[in-house]
Amino acid sequence: MSELRVLYVDALQAPNAQANVYGMTSAYKRVATVDTFDYRTCAAQHGKQIMNDALIGAARRFKPDFIHLGKCESVTGAGLEAIRKLIPDVIIIHFFGDYRDQVIPWVADIGRAADRTVMQIDRGPLVEAYEKAGCKNIAFWPAGTDASLYAPTDAPKDYDAIFMGTLGRGPDRFPWYDGREQLAGALADANVRLHVFGNGWDAMARHKNITHHKYVGSKGFSDACSRAKVALGYGTEKVPSYTSWPRVLNTMACGCFFITRWFPNIDQIFTNKKHLVWFRFIKQAVNMTKHYIVNDEARERIAQAGRQEVLANHTWDNRIARMLEYAGLR
Repeated sequence: MSELRVLYVDALQAPNAQANVYGMTSAYKRVATVDTFDYRTCAAQHGKQIMNDALIGAARRFKPDFIHLGKCESVTGAGLEAIRKLIPDVIIIHFFGDYRDQVIPWVADIGRAADRTVMQIDRGPLVEAYEKAGCKNIAFWPAGTDASLYAPTDAPKDYDAIFMGTLGRGPDRFPWYDGREQLAGALADANVRLHVFGNGWDAMARHKNITHHKYVGSKGFSDACSRAKVALGYGTEKVPSYTSWPRVLNTMACGCFFITRWFPNIDQIFTNKKHLVWFRFIKQAVNMTKHYIVNDEARERIAQAGRQEVLANHTWDNRIARMLEYAGLR
C-alpha cells in the first residue's frame, strides 16, 4: 500500500494557533506524506472564491487520501464537493475546535459536505442542532499537546500562581470570563501573588498582588509554567467534555501543578488529586491554591503524575491516531 497522503488545511500563520498547527502537522508527518494549505492567508489576499478555487487546485495536484480541515470559516461546502468529484475516494473531516452556543452557518455548510465533523463537545442540544442542520457523523475529538514545545525548563520556581489566558472584552467576552475575573480578584485579595498572561487584564493589574504579562507563545508559556508553583484554569461547566484543552494539556505537559474549575467528564479523563486538582467554587480554589503553594512535596507529586498522564495519552500523536481511525485509515 502506498504511503498515506494528507492535505492539512488551516490558518497556518495565525499567532494564537501556531502551537496547535505545528503539533498537528508534525504528528501527521510522522505517519503520512503531508501538504498544507493556508486558507486564511489566501482568502485575505485574493478573496473567498479564489481561495476555494486554489484549494480545489491544491487537491487536484496533491491527490490526497484524506483532507483535515481546521477552523476554515472561508471554505465552502461547494468547494469540497468539487474536490470530491475530482477525487471520489477522498475522506474529508472538519475539526471545529471553538465553542459557540448556537449553530454557525459555515460550520454546518462544511459539515454537510464533509464525511465527519469533530468537535470538543460530545453530546447535548448543540450537537443535536448541528445534526439537524445536516452535519454528518459528529464525534468528540479534543485538542492535544506537543511535548517538544511544552516541557519543563530550568527556570526557578519564583511565581506563586499564574493564570494563562485572555480576560476578553466586548463581543469577545464569554460568560465564564466573569468567573476568571472573580477568581483572580479573590486570589489577590487573599494575598496570593498572581501573574496573569494575556489580553484584557489591564484594569485588574492595578491590584498590588497581580502582575500583568502580555500574551506569550509556546516558549514563554513553558517558562511561565516552569516558574509557577500553581497554575489555575477557569472554563465553562455547562458543556459536556468541553474545556480550553490546549491550556490544560500544555500546562500539565510543562510539569506544572494545575488547579482547574470542574467541567463535565473531567473525571473520565483525569483523577482528582492524582493528576491535577479541581474546584467548583472560587473559595475552594483560593484555599487550594494557598495550601499547595506551601506543600511542595504533594504539589510536585501531583504535577509529575499529571505530566506523565498527558505524555502517555494526550499528545497530538495520540489525537492524530484517533483522527485517522475516524477516517477509516487506521
